[in-house]
Formats: sequence, structure tokens, C-alpha cells
Amino acid sequence: MGIRMFPPPEPYGSDCPSCCLPGGPWLPDKVPKKIYSFFNNLEAYPVFDGILPNGKSFILLQHESYPCWWVHDGSIWYVRFIADIPGENASELLLSYKPLNKLAFQGRFDPCPFEYYGFTNLITSPSSFVCCGGGIGVVCWNSIPQDLVQAFGLNPSSDLFLENFSHDDGSRVAKFTDLKDATNIKIKFDL
Repeated sequence: MGIRMFPPPEPYGSDCPSCCLPGGPWLPDKVPKKIYSFFNNLEAYPVFDGILPNGKSFILLQHESYPCWWVHDGSIWYVRFIADIPGENASELLLSYKPLNKLAFQGRFDPCPFEYYGFTNLITSPSSFVCCGGGIGVVCWNSIPQDLVQAFGLNPSSDLFLENFSHDDGSRVAKFTDLKDATNIKIKFDL
């Protein structure tokens, strides 16, 4: 069913200084406190004993001490997005499977990527510290989904849910559902 969408304004967090510059993904004082991440086309390696999170959305909260980090620390999956790694001129999206303490996804790109950038998994073969490989991971912070909600006249109530998917051609799909009024809309868009 996806993640629950809340009507704007989403709460803002602390500024990620290196990403609040002209041409960056956020304006000063408009850095999201929470972002969303989803993964598609992950492949399990023989050591993996769980259910792959393909199509599952995670809510990541901004780290209190590191304003360019967002983290989801669940009982099964740990997800971390760093918008700008100090001294490395890169961003990183990481997914690890906690029951085995092994990596499932690691993607890197230029610092401060824009919403819905598709990180490619750098893990391409089994090893002693990984349990999955392949696939893509995406981060978003609700600005594109909120724009779509407005454009299509949907009610951004607390009963509206969002699921995200990626296609092999690089396009993204936002699926909105509302069980109260039977809304079920999929919108495909290119970046």
C-alpha cells in the first residue's frame, strides 16, 4: 500500500550546508526532516534468507548530529542516505540486512543529487560481506509527489498513500491510493 502522504508542509530539518547552495536540491531552511527511499530489482545471493525489499518504501529521518545524513534503522533493514560525504565529493545510498549484518545495496553518485535520482548498486557479485546485489535505489522527499497530487486535484489527506516504482528505461512511477474513496492512480514520469 506504500507510505502515508501527509499534506504539506512537511516538517523541515537542519540545513545540509553543502547542498543548500544555488543549483542544489534544497533552499536554505527548506531541507526535509524526512526523506523516502525505495529499491527495485535487487537480487538475492545464496546466503540471503529473507524477503527482498523490492518496491518497499522506507522513511528516513535526518540525523541529529549530521544534517546531510538520513537514516532508517528498522529491525530488519538499515537504510542510510548521505547527500554529501565529507572529503569524498560524493553521495551514497546504503541498504544493509540486519539479521545477517550484510550489505544489500551500495550506490554512489555526485554530491547533492536531486530527487528521484536512481543510484545503481555497486554490489555485483557475492562476497563474505554482502547478501544481495544488482538493482537501483532511489531517494525522494515528497516535492514531486506533492506536485503530482496538486496537478491531478487529489486530496492530500492522511488517507492518501504513495508507492514508488522504477522502470528499466529509467522512468519512475508514482502510485497513489486512497482506500476511503477507492482512488488508485499510477503516474509515469521521466526525469
